[in-house]
Amino acid sequence: MRARLKKLGIDMTIASKDIGYELRCADPIPFDLEYTRDLGYCATKYLLSGGNAAMISMQAGNFVPVPFRELLDPETGRARIRMVDIRSTRYAIARRYMIRLRRDDFEDSR
Repeated sequence: MRARLKKLGIDMTIASKDIGYELRCADPIPFDLEYTRDLGYCATKYLLSGGNAAMISMQAGNFVPVPFRELLDPETGRARIRMVDIRSTRYAIARRYMIRLRRDDFEDSR
């Protein structure tokens, strides 16, 4: 990449950076740590049992592999939007641990 940019007269330094919570703008909560640990465990277990080409998801409290082909919209070739169940207990707990601004934070308390 640097060589291609150099040919264009652009001299720059490129540094690799893994980003995650910087994009979310919130510190990880216990749910994040447990959930990602469990996803990794289940993904590894799935691969070691011969599975491939799937995303591990949580459905009704269970970790379920979803084949990539089921994630794509056949018309657009893009990933289908999967909505979060905002009525679930897990979502409610995660929301309670988040620190975020609410409408009443902007009201004058005087």
